[in-house]
Amino acid sequence: MINWFIIAIVTTFVWGGLVFHSSHGDDLILGRYSVSYGLLLLVATVVWIGSNLLAYKRRQSLGGILVSIGVTLLLAIVLLPSTYIYLQQQSLERHVFTPMKPEAHAFFQLEKAPPLPEPLPNAYRILVLGGSTTYGSKLEREEAYPAVLESLLREHYPQRPIQVFNAGVPWHTSMHSLLRYVSRFSEWKPHVVIVLHAFNDIFQTSEGKLSSGVYRSDYGHFFGALGNRVNPKDRFSDVVGAALTNNWFARTLYSDFRDIPEEKPRTQVDLKRSLPAFQRNLQQLARRVTQDGAQLVLATQPYLYHDDMTAAEQGSLFYPYYYRDYAIVPTIAEQTAAMESFNAAVRELAGYSDIMLVDLEQAVPKSGEWLYDDVHYTVPGAAAVARVFFEQLPWVELLSDGASTDNGYN
Repeated sequence: MINWFIIAIVTTFVWGGLVFHSSHGDDLILGRYSVSYGLLLLVATVVWIGSNLLAYKRRQSLGGILVSIGVTLLLAIVLLPSTYIYLQQQSLERHVFTPMKPEAHAFFQLEKAPPLPEPLPNAYRILVLGGSTTYGSKLEREEAYPAVLESLLREHYPQRPIQVFNAGVPWHTSMHSLLRYVSRFSEWKPHVVIVLHAFNDIFQTSEGKLSSGVYRSDYGHFFGALGNRVNPKDRFSDVVGAALTNNWFARTLYSDFRDIPEEKPRTQVDLKRSLPAFQRNLQQLARRVTQDGAQLVLATQPYLYHDDMTAAEQGSLFYPYYYRDYAIVPTIAEQTAAMESFNAAVRELAGYSDIMLVDLEQAVPKSGEWLYDDVHYTVPGAAAVARVFFEQLPWVELLSDGASTDNGYN
């Protein structure tokens, strides 16, 4: 049997919410409602009056009404919140990083931070530092360019054991590479250290989604990969909140009683303000690697941006996501200029010291065939990057020097 008492309560709530929502514009009915909204309110009023009349005619005893109220309160106050809390906790368990997990590193706090590999006897060791492009996001481990480079070198130089250590971690920057080399990876005593950074360092200018304050030259304001873990994002609550608010009724009912915050003015981001920090980090890393007797190889970073980008290529870009919530989103031309400035800094540093340069930006085509978004490689793209390293570096000379160098493991 239909409980008309409950229907009357629901329709009264909806009708009252529609009444307390003022339209905007000119020629408003009663100075509050547009013509179309006025017609909707008229229909809602008829439905409201009709449901209340039916509720009165088919009213039950007082006891029945109290039972209905009790069931409603049970659902609204006990069952629904309990279900919500349970599902929310399950979501947090899946998505929030716990630093007590066995795969967590106590300092770097990342599941993907690679452990220091055991050096092979008499092996020529190549350490590759970088972010997600080095790590190989969305690629299998054997498809990332360090693994492909190792395969090429072993195939062409079978007389010498060769070991390539992919130390890339998503979101890591030149600062991470400097700290990680000094604190951990120098112990591996690599013969060659390859460093590829630019894109993530540019994002250190961000003061939006993943930051805790204004820009700091030590990148301490920007959490990057830890952003959703240090300040965990409650994805379940976001989904529920979006379902409850991103609809016409939620935005309309009782809007006259709700304060709608004004959108904060958006500022222009200086994409190049982390450039001095980037240069400093690479200079210090170069100094330390050279002191350890290893050969440093710097690489410029390829990117997809170009003048004649297709709609699909423009749709694949993700850099605007990190600025759109608080700043004027940089144009593709501005993002390109920033990438060029950071790559130019890499070229300049390589020209001033005993550092080898691999100019990947010039060698990798700006095409969706090679890059599936702003900077990340497809499988063919990663293979192409590995081949550029293989072809542009003097491996015969490097392997010969490494054979005569005793740095602790040979």
